[in-house]
Amino acid sequence: MNVKKVALFVEGMTEQVFVREFLLCWYGWDANSVGVDCYKLYTDSQSAVPYKYGSNKSENYFQIFDVGNDARVLSEILHRANTLQNAGYSMIVGLRDMFSETYNRKTIERNGDRIIDPELNDRFIQGTKDIIADKAENINIHIQFAIMEVEAWLLGMPKFFESLSGVNDPEKDVYHPAIILEELRKAEGLTYQKHRDEIEAIMGSVTKDDYIELIGSGRCQSFRKFVEVLLSPV
Repeated sequence: MNVKKVALFVEGMTEQVFVREFLLCWYGWDANSVGVDCYKLYTDSQSAVPYKYGSNKSENYFQIFDVGNDARVLSEILHRANTLQNAGYSMIVGLRDMFSETYNRKTIERNGDRIIDPELNDRFIQGTKDIIADKAENINIHIQFAIMEVEAWLLGMPKFFESLSGVNDPEKDVYHPAIILEELRKAEGLTYQKHRDEIEAIMGSVTKDDYIELIGSGRCQSFRKFVEVLLSPV
């Protein structure tokens, strides 16, 4: 059996838990179908996060690296790309939020306020593609942006979307989704401060049908694009 091996680099723990739980749910927690190992990357070393599922012999094997900083996603990928390719990884995927201090500054310069700027989004995405083409054109690398944060993808799911007022698409209408998610959780007597137990509790309530509904809803197209890349045959 040929094993599909994918390396994922995400900007933080929230994204790591989101991707891990999505993969396990999507493949039905079948250790023959999916294996996951998670790591925290430091400046010059890495350590395993105490969560493992399946093995590197599973039909689809994913290593998920939390790099701890949005700006490090691309640099860590480029630093490790050749090694991963030589180790049999057929695809490298980066996931980061569009929301960042750099984005905040740029959108204020362009618009006078913090707003979601589709043209600026395209510039960030194209800029990343240009760097990859220049430095690693022969390696299968994909950088995906959650617009504006991965929490927007959660807000797009029925559990939270039905509680939103005046929002047609969280990634078009909500500049700082994490704040809105915090408010919705607070209304339920719960908290959301991006702690591990909080994001794991949220993800534990998400079903495969929720993911499928979001993909087909037309909301959060950045999620659909991420899933298409992540699950594509390579």
